[in-house]
Amino acid sequence: MNDTGRIVATTIIWVGLMALLGGLLTTSVGAIANANSATVLGIVIVLSVMAVIITAVVWHDGASSHRADNRALSGKRKRLQGDRVARLLDELSDEEVYELEALLLHEARAERESAARRGSE
Repeated sequence: MNDTGRIVATTIIWVGLMALLGGLLTTSVGAIANANSATVLGIVIVLSVMAVIITAVVWHDGASSHRADNRALSGKRKRLQGDRVARLLDELSDEEVYELEALLLHEARAERESAARRGSE
């Protein structure tokens, strides 16, 4: 998630909290209207702590996934820069290596024959 997305998510979280608390604290009906000040303070604290936790998750989870993306990209670059052919050949079985050699020899022979035909024409 980019910073713009995080800012939008953070704004939504806190505007939502303010709207919820505003509606909760100004209502004249329901259980909250009869609650004492300690209960109201407890509800406000719990909702605020939840908003802080969600905001932290938005910011820290996004940063860690961004770091993970960078690590994956860095690893991919390293794989691409190395000797890929040598690693690929090391992974092949002996039979696969023999088949590859035969295929390359056959293609080289076919190219020489077609070049010789073109040269003789």
